[in-house]
Amino acid sequence: MELSILAVCIVLLFVQHLAAEARIHKSKIPQEMHKYSLHELMNSDVSIDISKGESKSPFCVYPPLSHDPPSPSLPPPTTPKSLPSRFRPPPPAYTKPEHAVWCVAKPTIPTSSIQQALDYACASGADCEPIKLNGFCYQPDTVLSHASYAFNSYWQKTKNSGGTCDFGGTAILVTVDPSYDRCHFIYS
Repeated sequence: MELSILAVCIVLLFVQHLAAEARIHKSKIPQEMHKYSLHELMNSDVSIDISKGESKSPFCVYPPLSHDPPSPSLPPPTTPKSLPSRFRPPPPAYTKPEHAVWCVAKPTIPTSSIQQALDYACASGADCEPIKLNGFCYQPDTVLSHASYAFNSYWQKTKNSGGTCDFGGTAILVTVDPSYDRCHFIYS
């Protein structure tokens, strides 16, 4: 890539040189250009003497700058507000956060106590959709598993405003991400 850019720059400089010579000597540029191959141009010392009448110093920009004014007939490019669902890119891959803490149900608490705390969490703002039938976190279908997801959802949403991971003594904080398969425990 760099070699081809260099070759384009050398050719542009040579053409500018020939154009300057043509203005001074009225020579024919096409005949001069065909005398040299690209290989010869790349392996030679191409220099331009700007004292021979060039009005500005030579330059090489790749890609070449366009000096054409923008076309008024074309509307400006627009970005669609939303793509149809079949064209949306997949969500980014799940990456487990480092130094994070999650709130889960204690496995040593009786199921009836955990069920009451689970009902409270779901009624108080936890996202319990994933633990419903056919949800990503429905399996394993146990009160302990569902409560852990709901407790974490509620606590992550409320911890910055004073929410705790207690749920009547049925929950505990853990540093090991409890996510599994497609069931991702949020962390915020």
